[in-house]
This record gives sequence, structure tokens and C-alpha cells, in this order.
Amino acid sequence: MSTPVALLRYLTSRRVWRLYWCGSDERWHEYPDLRFARTVDELLAEIDRDPTALLWG
Repeated sequence: MSTPVALLRYLTSRRVWRLYWCGSDERWHEYPDLRFARTVDELLAEIDRDPTALLWG
């Protein structure tokens, strides 16, 4: 069994990364505290930190 935690998407037009979280409705929502990131490492650090508890609960 697997449960999706986060989705990382690259926006080519802006050259930035965006982070999404999976809600209880099983839809992806924009992560509210990190608007955009220049590198994947920034997103991975935010996923580890998870100050909103949206990703890990």
C-alpha cells in the first residue's frame, strides 16, 4: 500500500518548482506556505520540515 504525500511540479514558463499536497478528497492542492522554489532541494527541505502538517499529518 502506498499513500501519496507530495507532488513536485516544474513550471517551465516561470522556471520555478511548485509543491502540492494531497487532501482527504484525494486531489492535489497548492501548498500554501511555499509559493515557488528555484530548486527541488528547497521543496524537499519544506517536505521534511512540514510546518503546516499537511504532508505528514
